[in-house]
Amino acid sequence: MGGSEGPLEGIDFHDLAADAAAALRAETGEGGAVVAGHAYGCWIARTMAQNFPSMIDGLILLAAGAGKWPDTLTEAINTAMNTEAPEYDRLAALRTAFFTGDHDPRPWLEGWSGKVVHAQRAARTRTDRDSWWSSGRAPMLDIVGLQDPFRAEQDRDFYLREFAPRLELKLVDGASHALPDEKPEEVAQLMLDWIDRRLGKPDGQPTVSRRISGDQV
Repeated sequence: MGGSEGPLEGIDFHDLAADAAAALRAETGEGGAVVAGHAYGCWIARTMAQNFPSMIDGLILLAAGAGKWPDTLTEAINTAMNTEAPEYDRLAALRTAFFTGDHDPRPWLEGWSGKVVHAQRAARTRTDRDSWWSSGRAPMLDIVGLQDPFRAEQDRDFYLREFAPRLELKLVDGASHALPDEKPEEVAQLMLDWIDRRLGKPDGQPTVSRRISGDQV
């Protein structure tokens, strides 16, 4: 993906988290980061927090799936990423798994990598859940779209049950599993507000700009 290089065979969550940690360390040094993961990326962000706790001051989960979801959602992902499938079917699959009816899924017709998806699924199977599930010690923010099929109504508080009191849950109406693409400004503002409130400077000044307008943060 992009300019990334590296093996896709025989890897697990810990390998992916180590890669992410190396990139973070090169950018910011050894500590003080807030790490956000989207969908599958939530598992890698949590593994980073577990394996490198001194580097992570906060952990943000965007559209994190619950423990289980219907097989139809996995089938929808398979169809969405299949470039040989009819466009109509792919768009329908994207609406099933990722987008509400108010948002255009067409940009997501591009950018899929079957090899990467296969490697990600194999990495999940290969990784012992107990080796990463506790997710370190940093405070956590869980942002969920109310229309996300990977977090059905009975599972909205899934991570609250697991991680309270260090986790805060925020719900966003009008968003599905493609949460950051569907509601970018609202999601960004929730993240910035939480960072300022939980990790703000001692003098009360915000750590980051809190004004969101368009694509400017």
